[in-house]
Amino acid sequence: MGASDTFKVLSSDELGTFLKDIPSELVVRGVQSSARSLFVRYFKGYRVQTASKRVREMVENEVVAKGNEELAQLFTTLWNRANGRLYHSVYNKVRTVNEDVHKIELIEDDKADVFLTDLLKEFDAARVYLCILLNEVKFSKEMVQKHIGKAIPIVPWPPALPLPEEEEGAETPGADAGKTSDPASDAAPAGAADTSAAAPEAAPAGAVDTSAAAPEAAAAGAVDTSAAAPEAAAAGAGKADEPKQ
Repeated sequence: MGASDTFKVLSSDELGTFLKDIPSELVVRGVQSSARSLFVRYFKGYRVQTASKRVREMVENEVVAKGNEELAQLFTTLWNRANGRLYHSVYNKVRTVNEDVHKIELIEDDKADVFLTDLLKEFDAARVYLCILLNEVKFSKEMVQKHIGKAIPIVPWPPALPLPEEEEGAETPGADAGKTSDPASDAAPAGAADTSAAAPEAAPAGAVDTSAAAPEAAAAGAVDTSAAAPEAAAAGAGKADEPKQ
């Protein structure tokens, strides 16, 4: 399952919640750095402060409609960063099932029951649900329905483990968009995917530094959206690092 597949099943409201968490300036910087042609198409000549509508248009056109995996991974990484506490909380719980979160095939219902109960005491259901989908946290559909009241629209679920060769070659941040691993590890919640505390590596998948570090870049105000600012772009948003499991 690719990172873009998750975006295809999000409702309009869920996509809105997802995008609301990511500062537009970080998106602009990340796209300017990693996908110059898309930067020119969607943001050149626009003020960063008014880019939110353009961001959504880009996600709908490039990720949902065209299945752009690199862009999906970038967005997953930025979302995991913005929700670093949730990402790490999931990662730390999942790693108690198996330190090698990438090898988790299913989190048993008795453990999932405890994990989800704890998570929902601290985080809102909408974001816990997004974290599960984006990082392919391997709770059963029944447990997600019981605790969050939503049916996971992805089949099959939980997703199958990647083939060995896929694991070795997946270096793209998005290759693991669903993994909930260290912000730095990107693939953690695989069961999350490396949901080890410090790095949800695949964890929530994507989590490029999902530590509180994102706000800084975000705070960096307007990014030069003129064609001449590729360097600034690179400074911010880091390319989606391996967010999936």
